[in-house]
Amino acid sequence: MRTRSRGYAENEEEVPACDGNGDRVEQRPEKAREETEAGTRKEPATENEAEETLLQIEPRMMGMEVDGETEIRPVIDTQKVHSLAQQTEPKLSVDADVCNALIDYLDEFVGEVIDKLVLLYEMRGKKKLETSDLEIVLSMAHKIQYIRFYTHRYTATSIVKSPQDGRVAEGPSNRAHAVHPQSSFHRVIATLWFSTGAAVSIICLFGITVYLTQMLLADISMLAAMRPKVAPFRVAPPFGVDAAIPVPAHQQPPVDAPENGSLKKLLNKPAAIEAEREKKQEHQLPNGPGPPEYDVLDEGAKEGGLVPIIPGWNLPWSHMPIFMVILCFAAIIHELGHSWAATSNGVQVNGFGFFFIAVYPGAFTEIDSLTLKKTAPFKRLMVYGAGIWHNLVMAGLAYLLFMATPSILSPLFLTGHGLTVKSVDARSGLHGPAGLSPGHIVDAIDECRVREMADWRECVRQLETQRNGRCIRNSRLDATRTEQTSMSIDELHCCDGFSNITQAHMCFESKEMMKSKEMVEDLVQNVVKVEKRVYNCMSARYVTDQPVCNSTAPCQQYKDDPDNRVCVYPALFNGTQLARITVRELDRPVLYVGSLDELIAYVRIDPLTRRYSWVDDDWAEAVELVPKYLFTLSLALGLLNAVPCYALDGQHIVSTLIRSVFSHWPSKRRNTLTSLVLLSGVILLASNVLIGFVKLAIL
Repeated sequence: MRTRSRGYAENEEEVPACDGNGDRVEQRPEKAREETEAGTRKEPATENEAEETLLQIEPRMMGMEVDGETEIRPVIDTQKVHSLAQQTEPKLSVDADVCNALIDYLDEFVGEVIDKLVLLYEMRGKKKLETSDLEIVLSMAHKIQYIRFYTHRYTATSIVKSPQDGRVAEGPSNRAHAVHPQSSFHRVIATLWFSTGAAVSIICLFGITVYLTQMLLADISMLAAMRPKVAPFRVAPPFGVDAAIPVPAHQQPPVDAPENGSLKKLLNKPAAIEAEREKKQEHQLPNGPGPPEYDVLDEGAKEGGLVPIIPGWNLPWSHMPIFMVILCFAAIIHELGHSWAATSNGVQVNGFGFFFIAVYPGAFTEIDSLTLKKTAPFKRLMVYGAGIWHNLVMAGLAYLLFMATPSILSPLFLTGHGLTVKSVDARSGLHGPAGLSPGHIVDAIDECRVREMADWRECVRQLETQRNGRCIRNSRLDATRTEQTSMSIDELHCCDGFSNITQAHMCFESKEMMKSKEMVEDLVQNVVKVEKRVYNCMSARYVTDQPVCNSTAPCQQYKDDPDNRVCVYPALFNGTQLARITVRELDRPVLYVGSLDELIAYVRIDPLTRRYSWVDDDWAEAVELVPKYLFTLSLALGLLNAVPCYALDGQHIVSTLIRSVFSHWPSKRRNTLTSLVLLSGVILLASNVLIGFVKLAIL
């Protein structure tokens, strides 16, 4: 006779019991049965024995006639299960002790940490992060207990085992986590999905190990290569040449010309005088900055590797609410992946909940270890890698959402119509009322138009590689010419002799043709033309409004101008340049004197510009933060859990792989290899985290 089985008892009514052959079995009264069991049952000595005894309970088969067929139902002794479950189930409830712990947690830890981080944020522009600044955080963190609570747990009365496949069946109180019967199509899809996750998690395990090792070696090399910045003897560069570009020795003007009566003597004599004048100016230059500064050789090394997230330091306080919500969401996705994979592979899930370590939240899934060990190794890899896999999938979806953000915000914001300034670091020369402010829309840097994010970097690099000057009329140069000059580290000053100057005035340099009427042994009677350097004190705003000139586009293109023009350059050295930033909201452009790298490092911009004047720029930032943090946190949570380290998913993946690949080895040797791999992972992860704090403090 064909039989069918169900995974749970539909009611608690008394049903005549049958043995394996279908014969009716005499039932004893409930009270007598309890007395008999109470006299013969022995309490387990340990928690593990209680769990093993619980799993060894064999269900009695109960049957009844339904439409001519015998319906078989697996049941268990609920009284015995409840008694054993009380010995294994931890006493977890929100009672007075937990409430007091939460109150102490908020009063003692959060208050002091927030006060300290607020102080760090206020001192951010004045000092760098030091180890002493984190002492209060570290001293308080170890005092905080591990706060953990459940959102759902299985109850003892709902533990029912299927006699055929051993899966945990659905009971009245755990339908949300039950293993429901699946069709063959759904079973194949689930198997393919979690098999892909297992393969991806293994790839991530090896990939993140190689990446962290490479970053650790690069960071160690970077820290070892750091040395005090020794400023070489500053020299005024040749005309129109940036000091960052060295001048070959054969192009330097000679100091001493040969003393002979030839034409070469006359041609070199003015150059020697000019070189002697420049030599005297060199002795006025300072030897460099006083206190030594650190100079990082590897460009971009600060941004690489693991970066600790400290609220108020590198995480704005205004981002904290959305950061915490996204972090909780990413943790839930991670743990739900484990839970789904476990239930799909017939592994019992005991509960789900959240925990807090200091100010950071997390989630956990309790999977029954005994039933998990009984499954095949590849199914265990499916369960262990499901959290990593789901985090990576969520990161991919977040990236697609971020790419679609302009389309989502298109009714209120435009793209390709300039760049919006989001913030300017207080250390930048562009910070302040005369510089850039949040909400400004930048249209151009000098003559380079900016429309997209890539245009911003391209314009900055273009100004660095090609130094531009401005074409000024001769009449203006004659009125602003000066002979009094003095030198600072990065700039030549020549405006001290003028009374009507402002902060916008600075020194510009140009070249003038010299005339010499000496006779050269009756061989040369023409005028010999030699160039010399001339300095003018002019308003930078007036100069930047004039046409651009450089080595490829001289001022000769303005020949129709009755007043001839001369190309002048700012008298700035050692990488300092003058930039003209066109802002849509301002009548006059913003002038900037300094290193152009600050435009990239200290100015945060956004490609979205508001379509209407009443639209707030913060709206776009709030919408963009969701996919940004979701991508970052999901990717970080998934990859970090793949590290072969204790207490992470990588620990279980490594253990399962070693036990499967080296199954012919003795158990002791496999355990030793597993311990060595995990210990290496702990050292690797801890070293990267430590160097992350070091770079955060000194860079």
